[in-house]
Amino acid sequence: MLSAAAINIWAVVGAAVANMVIGALWYSPLLFANPWSDMLGRDLKEMRSRSAIQGYIAAAVASLIMSYVLALVIETVQARDAISGATIGFWLWVGFVATTTMVDYVFAGHRKKLYLINVGYPLAALLVMGAMLGAWK
Repeated sequence: MLSAAAINIWAVVGAAVANMVIGALWYSPLLFANPWSDMLGRDLKEMRSRSAIQGYIAAAVASLIMSYVLALVIETVQARDAISGATIGFWLWVGFVATTTMVDYVFAGHRKKLYLINVGYPLAALLVMGAMLGAWK
């Protein structure tokens, strides 16, 4: 039986912070900010000026929830190292993120490149977060 007491809260917080850092890098001008905003038809300056604080608060809450749920799954399957944790992150990404996002993008008629940018970030995040949570016991 799963016990929430078995979850390392510091690992959860650390993985959530890693998720935020990966997201900040992923959607930065160093990586995908420009093609991403172009495909959305939005100006980066305009996007930054619109209640960025609310966006960061939402991202932080979502990161903590995602990290905690991933930790619960990793604990449930008894993954005890970085490779096992990353593997769990990968399969959760395949089963829930890539698939549900693909359906949305197909029905909305979005471009494949936008799909790849937007699902690439949670893939990178879940791999890193899973590795951290699997190893940090």
